Amino acid sequence: MRKIFISLIFLLQAFGIIYSRFTDLRYFCWAPYDQLTRYSISVEINRNPLDVQEVAKRYRISNPGRENRSIENIFRIIEIYERRDTSHDTTLVKVNYSINGKKEEIWNFCGN
Repeated sequence: MRKIFISLIFLLQAFGIIYSRFTDLRYFCWAPYDQLTRYSISVEINRNPLDVQEVAKRYRISNPGRENRSIENIFRIIEIYERRDTSHDTTLVKVNYSINGKKEEIWNFCGN
């Protein structure tokens, strides 16, 4: 029984490592994930822009900031917050980001 339990733990760990190598989030990846992403977030609620401090407080992340893992982590934080927001306001979120100092890209999210 003990060998089965230990084998199961190792199999679950191996599955997590293999799975995370093929997904953007990479939470369970033991291999180094050496991307440095600098980002800034702008938010408009019903066409009224929020200032930098309001955005940071809204998502509980620094703004502007940096992400040492995948930028997908920031996108997921924003998406989860906005999908849970029940205020029925029109929200436009724009994230400007640059991975490893390369060309700046833009990610947009529109809620309600």
